[in-house]
Amino acid sequence: MAPLPEPVYRVQRETRKLPLVPYSSRTRFFEADMNIGRLITPPVRDAASGDMIEVGPLIDDAESQAAYRRERPDRRYATAKRVLSRPELRRYDLKNSE
Repeated sequence: MAPLPEPVYRVQRETRKLPLVPYSSRTRFFEADMNIGRLITPPVRDAASGDMIEVGPLIDDAESQAAYRRERPDRRYATAKRVLSRPELRRYDLKNSE
């Protein structure tokens, strides 16, 4: 296991549609120019599952950061796999599949 690399973000100017009155079903929307941090760090491959893992949330904002921390609280990924020894198999109550 290894810690995920630190995410790097590039700030871009984007136009977003935002509600005039939040949490209202009849609200009107307005457009606002905002600086948005987009993830530019490439994903890493998890050796155990083979999945590509993003090193951080795609957008650098508080909501995305909180959701990412809930999803990956330890911020680690598998870099290699190995065969467990007999004592390790017994300790974790595992068996080799055939």
